[in-house]
Amino acid sequence: CFHLLGLFESNSIVSQKGSYMEAFCDLLAQRLPYGPNERDMVIMHHIFDVEWKDGIFETQTSTLVVYGEPAEVGGDSKDNKPNGDSKSHRSHEDSEDWAPLGTKHLAMSKLGGLSVAIATECILDDIITKRGVVRPTSQDIAHPILKAL
Repeated sequence: CFHLLGLFESNSIVSQKGSYMEAFCDLLAQRLPYGPNERDMVIMHHIFDVEWKDGIFETQTSTLVVYGEPAEVGGDSKDNKPNGDSKSHRSHEDSEDWAPLGTKHLAMSKLGGLSVAIATECILDDIITKRGVVRPTSQDIAHPILKAL
C-alpha cells in the first residue's frame, strides 16, 4: 500500500503540518483523488451474540450501507477554479475533471460529521443535558440525534 502511494519514493512530498494522521490523509487526498462521478461507501456489519435474562441465546445482526454523493464535475463559475491549495481541490490544476471538495457529501462525513454536529446542536439547545464524556447509548442522548438524522 505504501509503495502504491509513493511513500518511499525519494521525490515524495509529505505534508509537515499537523499530526501524522493529517499528513497521511493529505497524502491520500493527493494520490487517490475521486474521479468524475466516483463516490465513497461505508459498510458496517455487526454480529451480536445475546444471552437474555431467561437464558435463551440469540444472534442478532446489524448492517449499514451508506453511499456518498458523486462529485460534481467542472462548473461554470470561475470562483470554483483550483487555486493551488491542496485542500481546495482534489486533483491537478490543469485537469478538466476536478471537483472542489465542498461539492459533494462523503458517506464518512454523513455518518461521522453530521451526527456530531447534531449532537453539538442538541447540547447547545439543552436537548441533551448530560455533560462530560458520554456515549450515545442511552435513549436521552441517542433519540434526539436519531430523530434529527
